[in-house]
Amino acid sequence: MKRARFLRVAALCAVACFCGPFDVRANSLEEMIAETVETHDRLLASQAQVTAARQRSKEALGVWYPSLDVTANVERYRLERTNTDTVIAPAQELTATITQLLWDFGGANATVERARLQLVQSEISLVLARQTLIAEALAAYINLLRSAEVVLFARRSEENIRRQTGLEEARIEAGSGLSTDLLQAKTQLAGAQARRVDAEGGYELALNRYRAVFGDVPADIAALPGMQIDASGLPDTLEHALDLAFKGNPDLRLTSIDVSLSQQDRISARSESFAPTFEVVGERTMTKNDGGTIGRRTESSIKLEMNFPFNLGFTSINTLRAAQSDVVAATRTMGDLKRQVEERVRNAWKQLETARQRSGYLFDQAGIARAFLEVAIQERQLGQRSLIDVLSGETSLINAQSDAIAAEAEVQLALIELLAASGSLDYSVIETVPRPDRSEMLAPIAGLFGDTTDPSMQLLSPGGDLGDSLDPSALIDGGTPSDGVFTPPPDGNPALDTTPLVPSEPQAPLEPPLSTLTPDAPIIETPPPAAPVEDAAPPETPNYLDSLQEPPSFDTLPYPEPPSEPARAEGVEDTSGAAAPAPESQPAPASPPAGTRRDDGELDNPLFDWAQ
Repeated sequence: MKRARFLRVAALCAVACFCGPFDVRANSLEEMIAETVETHDRLLASQAQVTAARQRSKEALGVWYPSLDVTANVERYRLERTNTDTVIAPAQELTATITQLLWDFGGANATVERARLQLVQSEISLVLARQTLIAEALAAYINLLRSAEVVLFARRSEENIRRQTGLEEARIEAGSGLSTDLLQAKTQLAGAQARRVDAEGGYELALNRYRAVFGDVPADIAALPGMQIDASGLPDTLEHALDLAFKGNPDLRLTSIDVSLSQQDRISARSESFAPTFEVVGERTMTKNDGGTIGRRTESSIKLEMNFPFNLGFTSINTLRAAQSDVVAATRTMGDLKRQVEERVRNAWKQLETARQRSGYLFDQAGIARAFLEVAIQERQLGQRSLIDVLSGETSLINAQSDAIAAEAEVQLALIELLAASGSLDYSVIETVPRPDRSEMLAPIAGLFGDTTDPSMQLLSPGGDLGDSLDPSALIDGGTPSDGVFTPPPDGNPALDTTPLVPSEPQAPLEPPLSTLTPDAPIIETPPPAAPVEDAAPPETPNYLDSLQEPPSFDTLPYPEPPSEPARAEGVEDTSGAAAPAPESQPAPASPPAGTRRDDGELDNPLFDWAQ
């Protein structure tokens, strides 16, 4: 695997050298991330640490090889003796010593094993650094695409609410709007602006993270390909995922190496403090004019040497106990990390399940919110909904769409976390796919920007002639009144006209003005209604009761019987001592004749009561 990765990177470098500069991002996403990770400073530092550990492991093997020590000196001495002449002569000495370790009761082997374990630890650290960089690169790429889409939805929501605010201002100018609706529109607009600013801030953070991982920023985010994690290599069950994590999690493997290193340190401390060292030493010495003896002299020797240093303060016991405590600490740390890895895998598994279910529900919510907004707009045009309902629907739609996009990205992030926790994250799980089509979610909603003819906006058309007065019928059928006078039906009863309305010639919808208001702009107040004149006589209301026909008479009118007095209990006497008089039977009130009026002025007629 390492050989194949090296050949792939070498091929990319060869193409760059012989074919000139090229855009690596034009290739697949896997190659782009592989090049970014393999050339990252963090990974290059880990590779240098592996090289250093490999050299130290080879150095540790030298403990079993013989060592040669050569010592040479040149001196000039003066020798004075009694009754002899003073001798002044130069002297030379050359000594060569070869030492071979025979046995030290495990200390040398512990040193060699420790160096080998440090090499394995550095290699595992390299794997961990590569997996961490892959996870960071994938997360940065996913978050950048997600934040860019969220910014699009936030800006579209702000523009929609701004246009709705402009429409409400136009209605107020036409006299058909309410200042409370305008205040509600301003409130929603301020919230939409806050969401847009928050989305743009999140996009900048994602862009900074992308720059930190990849080293630069993309020139065109829309040209970036889509990404998908291959889930075919995922474990089938949670138990399988835990088994993979216990065997292949890099953090857990590093901690197990720490336990082994502490055990080797204990062996080395015991051999150095409580065991001797046996060595074979061969020495050859050549001297000239040594000690006043003129001439050359050669000495050769070979010996078996034992070395056993022991501190009389018994500090070796403390050294051994400290090494044993290090083993216990490393073992406990490994147990704690094992529980943490298990928790991480279980959380990643649950997050993946939750993200998948949540993504489906949020996309359903976005579709339902869009359908509700379309219906709310239609009901608003019919006067059955308030402006706050439309604006709340718009806010719910953008929030649902943003949450759906975020949930879709959370599924990919949960897959990455699960693969990283189990130690299975590599370049092979990256797949380059087309970007999802968001045109349906970003499509404009019919009627949101005044697609249909708005009567209040018709009054603001520059070509319209309002005249001196405003006819309410112009707001209904779009036509002009014939005489401006309401004429009741001939029979005196205001019956409903079932003739379908014939609309006037269709006009091109006017572009609604954009709102330039800010949340702190002054409020446009509508003028209060004129006070009624006290001397003015109330308008006469035609009495349509006389035109009612005489209803048929009934034998018994539906009057309820009056409630009777509750009966006294037997054996209960009055407190005054007098016997209670027997209740006299009251005759039932006579039924008034049909068609008469009661004392309160209402017509006493069952048919009239039923009609009311």
